[in-house]
Amino acid sequence: MRNFALLRITPYVKRYRFPMILAILLGGVEILFETRIPLIEKAIIDGPLKDVTQRGRLMPLIGLLVLLGTIEVVLASFRRLSLSKVALSVETDLRNDLYNHLQSLPVSFHDGWQSGQLLSRAMQDINSIRRFVGFGLPFLVILTFQFFYVISVMFRENRVLAAVVGITLLPVFWISWHYSRSYRGISRKIQDSEGDLGTTIEEAASGIRIIKAFGRGPRMLLNFKSQAEGVHDAAMKSVKLNSWTWPTFDIFPQLAVIEVLLIGGFMIMSGQSTFMGFDMGRPFTIGGLAAFISLMWMLVWPLDALGWILGGIQESRTACERIWEVLDTEPDVRDAPDAIEVPEVAGRISLRDVWFRYEENRDWVLKGV
Repeated sequence: MRNFALLRITPYVKRYRFPMILAILLGGVEILFETRIPLIEKAIIDGPLKDVTQRGRLMPLIGLLVLLGTIEVVLASFRRLSLSKVALSVETDLRNDLYNHLQSLPVSFHDGWQSGQLLSRAMQDINSIRRFVGFGLPFLVILTFQFFYVISVMFRENRVLAAVVGITLLPVFWISWHYSRSYRGISRKIQDSEGDLGTTIEEAASGIRIIKAFGRGPRMLLNFKSQAEGVHDAAMKSVKLNSWTWPTFDIFPQLAVIEVLLIGGFMIMSGQSTFMGFDMGRPFTIGGLAAFISLMWMLVWPLDALGWILGGIQESRTACERIWEVLDTEPDVRDAPDAIEVPEVAGRISLRDVWFRYEENRDWVLKGV
């Protein structure tokens, strides 16, 4: 079930599926408008800026750019509002369910769990899930659409350059897969270490009088330092992994831009519609090169965000594992299948031959009451 731990938040997200779908659709429409901007820039460069007779088209084209930019801002605002509503609602529902379930569990459960671990699950882990629902999940869909749609627009503009860009960016997917596998264990270690540290802080704060009375301050300090170093070491593993992975995501788009400038520049200077025997579809222009580079930069954000999203997915997956370790614990005391609601009536409670103990290996607290 660990491989599908993240899917267990699906019922919570489905409660707010309409604002989630709306936000994703708004993101898609935003991309459609955004990809029009480089093509308008191409029309300006190859039209009014190049041909004096077309100067009358300049202001309408600039006005169209302003209009598209304004629409993008409005769509982005509504998208953020919709995603915030979904993320905060899922966070609240999940936290309420976790707290209610903790109240239903027996004392023996709480005796066996560190309070810091439960607090870490109720706060930090649910925060990780909120970030995934509000950013990781929708943008994984939106940015995937953006990547492939921009590539398709680039193919319409210049098949040769689009193929060059696609081949150059292929290694990014292998790096993403490797990063995702490596970060999974690191994420679990960080969250468990933070839970242990939270337990130490909570116990020290609540038992400060006893610690001072028995002179246990130095011992508690050593224990705290040891656990703080554990959190530090686990976090540094994450930093080291990110320090080479995320910059690597930036290298390939930069390399693709250099290739586009070199090959595109040669195409413009040659004035031909073919390159090394490959048909470009139509002669390449300066405006076409400018538009192509602008489209290229639209691929940089999806690739930059890829590392963050993959890391967030692994953190959320670990968070779901930790939260459902609690939610999957069944209460010892449950209503019978045929239990009915008893109305408020006057009467008395009768206890006959009642036995009770907290755990099987402990002594009976009540014996035949």
